Amino acid sequence: MYPDRPTPNKPSFLQLFHIAAKCDCLYLLDFYCQLLFSHNRTSHLSEEQQALLAKAAHDDIIAVAAEQNRLLPPRDQLLLCGNEPYFIKPMPIEAVESGLAGDEEKFLFNLWHENKGVIQNDDRLTKLSSKFILTLPEADAGKVPELTFAGRDSTFRRMFPAAISNNRPVVDVLPEKYVAAATDAYHMAIAGEPSFDIQRTGPLLGPKVPNITQQRLVLKFKSSSGFERVFSLIRVLQIHEASDRVKSTALNLEN
Repeated sequence: MYPDRPTPNKPSFLQLFHIAAKCDCLYLLDFYCQLLFSHNRTSHLSEEQQALLAKAAHDDIIAVAAEQNRLLPPRDQLLLCGNEPYFIKPMPIEAVESGLAGDEEKFLFNLWHENKGVIQNDDRLTKLSSKFILTLPEADAGKVPELTFAGRDSTFRRMFPAAISNNRPVVDVLPEKYVAAATDAYHMAIAGEPSFDIQRTGPLLGPKVPNITQQRLVLKFKSSSGFERVFSLIRVLQIHEASDRVKSTALNLEN
């Protein structure tokens, strides 16, 4: 399903794109895109093609970033849990619209945008539903909404298999620090705005969950009868080694 399966120290295409943009070397992605696919329209690539492009351009882009010392975020911009860094960084929704965040994310956003948040019968949406987390469209300030559904292929269910009780996810397994950092996206969606971010979890999710970098798209949908749910689609971009502290995989995703 995901050809660009995250492995330790391997940035995804989206991460590599942001590194290249920060280091003013997007021309390297264009160059390798032209070399591989005879055009330089990286936003038109499929997930499989993005994975091939990321693999081909990786070493050159990382070399440029290393020369510019761009791989480490400034320490005063990092949140710390113990000695481990974590962040939740809001990203431009244009990354979703252009397809840089993935074909599934682009499809879901376009469905939401074109239908003004009204959910539609769609075979592709049905197939994608196994990856969704759904929550209620209401929450107190500083809190995340109550989860009502976690698809069998969702990141939540994979990371917290023991949290499913009576086939319903239990939000209490999420540490308070993570909840506090993650709540803004839900409140944006509840207010009717799309939210897209990239997260480095560090040790926030507990000792049984790996240190990961993931992206999250959050949108509120409603049915024609007025039934509302907040949809969250999370994709793991990278799994970091246990010994990976503040090293090259702590990528600077600042705009």
